[in-house]
Amino acid sequence: MKDTTKSLLYTLHIVDINNITYSLDNIRITFEADTKAFQALIDHVFIETQSRTIKEKKSANPCKYFYHYTISYGPDVTLTIGYSFNGGKSYQRERGYLEFNPNKLFHFPQFYKDFEAAKKHLNILGIKRYDVAIDIPIPRENIAMIRTGKKEYELIHKSHSNKTEYFGKRNHMGFIKLYNKSIEAGLQKPLTRFEITYDTESTVELPMLFDTTNLPPKIQAMVEALATNSYNDKEAKKLLKDIPTMCALFSNNPSPAIDALSVYKKKGLKVLVKDKLDCEIPISIVYINYIRNYAKHLID
Repeated sequence: MKDTTKSLLYTLHIVDINNITYSLDNIRITFEADTKAFQALIDHVFIETQSRTIKEKKSANPCKYFYHYTISYGPDVTLTIGYSFNGGKSYQRERGYLEFNPNKLFHFPQFYKDFEAAKKHLNILGIKRYDVAIDIPIPRENIAMIRTGKKEYELIHKSHSNKTEYFGKRNHMGFIKLYNKSIEAGLQKPLTRFEITYDTESTVELPMLFDTTNLPPKIQAMVEALATNSYNDKEAKKLLKDIPTMCALFSNNPSPAIDALSVYKKKGLKVLVKDKLDCEIPISIVYINYIRNYAKHLID
């Protein structure tokens, strides 16, 4: 049974007029340190063991970090530290990373002490990658993601409401994940998470998201069919042109393409859709960039 009082934790976040929440969900920070400096950090971690547990693991496998620490502040709330990368180059032996979820960890005072100790003892090199989480208060089964571009795609379909789409290469810039956050977090209210992986500088061409809740069955089927087709499908490309036109027909700011339509085609589209709607879910690049700037300042 879902906990009716449970809600997600956020730190610095933005909620737009559509009640869509933007936040920083995960971040990996790279550093370099000699063994003495790294040991000083680990000594701090083991001395100040208040309200957390520590697991240590070592691995001599190629392309892995030799030292691996998982510091738990609560259930599913961890700081991960890796050090001494076995990559074949001598300088990599003094490289490492810190990885954590600010939404969860910034609610724990002990984490601030650990993070400050890390910045004191380690030479922070920069941010490798981070995830911007966009939480949309619409059921997962009513959101269709229309993809463009030649990227890897995977759909894990457990049920109509419990499905996850992956677009791009995991742990790389531009990787996108769309899934049912309500099920994952045990929430009562519907919530779909749209998650994007960034590095510090690059931009990402985002796919379009559509709310199919109020679409007539014929249009809804068309949108869902497009969402499951691959990017190089000719029919999908044709539909991709039609759907934004159909949505823009009833938006507050019709596009020039709508104005160019004949009266007959406008009437035909309105008959097909019946009621006024604006089915594209507005994702704000401005708010995404605000969260990105927040991520960059974490290592200041």
